[in-house]
Amino acid sequence: MQASDVVTLLDDRPATSIAVLTEVTLARKAGDKVVATYDRNGKTATTTVTLGTIP
Repeated sequence: MQASDVVTLLDDRPATSIAVLTEVTLARKAGDKVVATYDRNGKTATTTVTLGTIP
């Protein structure tokens, strides 16, 4: 993923707010993988993201 990508789905949940992103990530631990769907320059793509820890 790149800095300008816009996440639209996180584990098949619409990423409509920071609350959804927080809910999905807090339900998991560092090292877990989630599927992220994102838009980049008008094209949709999907990738697997490994969650890290907050520094």
